[in-house]
Amino acid sequence: MIEVNALDVHSPDGRLLLEHLSFKLGESDRLAFTGPNGCGKSTLLRCIAGLEGQVNKINRSLPLTETAYLPTRPLDLLLPWGSVRENIDFFKSAVNKRTKKSKTETETFSGFFRALDYSPGDEDRFHATEVYRLSSGQQALLAIYCALSQLPKLLIADEIFSTLSEQLRSKVAKRLLEQNLTIVCATHDTDFIKSLNASVFNLDNSISSDEHHDF
Repeated sequence: MIEVNALDVHSPDGRLLLEHLSFKLGESDRLAFTGPNGCGKSTLLRCIAGLEGQVNKINRSLPLTETAYLPTRPLDLLLPWGSVRENIDFFKSAVNKRTKKSKTETETFSGFFRALDYSPGDEDRFHATEVYRLSSGQQALLAIYCALSQLPKLLIADEIFSTLSEQLRSKVAKRLLEQNLTIVCATHDTDFIKSLNASVFNLDNSISSDEHHDF
């Protein structure tokens, strides 16, 4: 699905963060990048998502249109001034255009919440609420749902789960596993990694490393 060959990752100011990274990701693989803040996890995920970096170092058998990227801050993905309903409609409209279908087979947002045993309160009022007024956890759940509504085969997530309670993180991990996705994430949460049954790639010592990883 994705093969990374001797990729160098630089910070926006040109500083070398990661050197000669090589690894492969197959269908339904789950990989968690760990390491201290500032080691290059976020920049690496953006490279894998096709948002920056050396594209010639990343071979893909999967179109970028089948990739969903979840940034650390949900508001960087969502429409902050739009309502919950407007965000849901926006993302579903995008996938309808891509797949040329009048109706997608994604579950409803209410069904997604119910599957997590999470109640936002008055449902009509919640759907009418502007996204920037939601709690950080609710914003994260909405972003995760909107990403999944794109029917991706590859989900790339950057620390977005950290705003969720431990119980919700476990339930979200279970939902992600049910989707049979290939998942790449950055996280410090070892319990979430275990819930996701993911392989771990520690980037702390990835400067001047030519080691090749298969997951």
